[in-house]
Amino acid sequence: MTSSDARAERLVRPVRTEVSALQETLAALAQEQDEMLEVDPRSVAKNPEAALTLAPAILVRALVSSEAENKRLRKRARKVQQRHRQMQTRLQELQLSEAARASRLQTLEEVISALHGNLSDLRHEREFLRQSAPPKLDRPGELPSGEDHR
Repeated sequence: MTSSDARAERLVRPVRTEVSALQETLAALAQEQDEMLEVDPRSVAKNPEAALTLAPAILVRALVSSEAENKRLRKRARKVQQRHRQMQTRLQELQLSEAARASRLQTLEEVISALHGNLSDLRHEREFLRQSAPPKLDRPGELPSGEDHR
């Protein structure tokens, strides 16, 4: 190797090192950018041709994100269904309780009406007996006077 080749090699070596470092930096930036890139699964479904140009890691993150969202929604749906079943059960219990209460109220009203009727009958009978019964004597053997002792 000649001296000019050695000198050129000394000048080119730092440039190659700098170019290699720049390439590594650009690759790291691209990797970070890919990691920061978030894809909406609905967008992928709407435009699958454009999704073909995305990196596989981005698509995998989109799938994982979509599955996590689906899992969360399924859990929420189960809770809502369970709450709905509980509310239906509670509604049936309340309806049954209301029917029993209404039945008791109706029975109570019928009993009160019957007692009122009995009381009216007793009052009429007592009044009839007062009008038709002879006056009572205070002592046995005593004759009634001509006065009305009602």
